[in-house]
Amino acid sequence: SVEGARKAAEAGADFITFGPIYYTPSKAPYGDPQGIEVLKEVTQAINIPVFALGGITPDRVGACLDAGAHGVSAISAVLSAPDISKAVRAFHNVLGGL
Repeated sequence: SVEGARKAAEAGADFITFGPIYYTPSKAPYGDPQGIEVLKEVTQAINIPVFALGGITPDRVGACLDAGAHGVSAISAVLSAPDISKAVRAFHNVLGGL
């Protein structure tokens, strides 16, 4: 939540992870997807980097960055891919080679 993000920043966090942004089985026990609009609210409410996670695919990276995320985290999109190297390259390409 925005409130949780503010509390983390005020407590001295260097960064936060926020999600799940999209549905993903690994995050389903933690609640419904928060979505891009809530991600944007969080990134605008605090002055520390926010990393988006949960259901992140290469096609969704741009929306997360446009919402103010400093970066993204992906597990399923890489580890469940039939070709892990190809999946990593896809993220590398959309992130501009970071």
